Amino acid sequence: MICILGDIHFASNKDYKRAISEAFLDWYDKWEYNNSDNSLILAGDLVTDIVNGGVVIEYLERLINTSRFHDIHVCVGNHDVNTYQNISQLAYEFFYRKSNVHVYKEATEVKVDDLNVLFLPYFWGLNKENKNMKNYYSEIYKNPDFSNNYDLVVGHFCQAVDAFSSGAIDAVENLDKINTKRLCLGHIHTRGLNPKVYIGSVYAGNKKENDHTRASWIWTGSEWIEDKLPIFNDFIEWTYPMDLPKTEAIIPI
Repeated sequence: MICILGDIHFASNKDYKRAISEAFLDWYDKWEYNNSDNSLILAGDLVTDIVNGGVVIEYLERLINTSRFHDIHVCVGNHDVNTYQNISQLAYEFFYRKSNVHVYKEATEVKVDDLNVLFLPYFWGLNKENKNMKNYYSEIYKNPDFSNNYDLVVGHFCQAVDAFSSGAIDAVENLDKINTKRLCLGHIHTRGLNPKVYIGSVYAGNKKENDHTRASWIWTGSEWIEDKLPIFNDFIEWTYPMDLPKTEAIIPI
């Protein structure tokens, strides 16, 4: 099987973010799909900040060390790589030393188990063809190097048809012209725009992102199914001294 998880956004700058990260890692270690028969795809934004203290590095280490997947494929997100001290840096450079972890920082066609997959990671500035991300990916269907029939395309941006501003750098056009059976996009944290395209983040980043439909996508070998994620957190508003409302969230905020 192939499993896909959306943005994890490991962070340590707030108590509740550390608590959510711990809750996610505890769940991940026990997750029934985390076994050597399966592969994992991460749809970007493993972290919130490009430069991280030891706590977040520890979270990333635990993500890899508690993984039993035979392969992990990472589609780099906008929070994962940036220029720091005049050097382009990836928040998890050490992943490159892991033989079964594959990190994609540019458009890459890969065979993941039985699926032909195209990874379209987020990138800043201009690529080697002197194009920004929006222009490059909006025309990638014309590129003979990426004109195959794909079972899955994994990207980290939004579709221009769903964007509030189609001119934004993260709003890519013409994705419907890529020959693929399924499109999976990270970057957008909720699934309301199109739940068949946006996998969503694994937890809500603010009160506008409360969403109890969060799920991992699973390729069983014959069909796509969803495995509902725990409700890691909810942002709750109430008036003191009324009783706190009930919630299924592990971390009520």
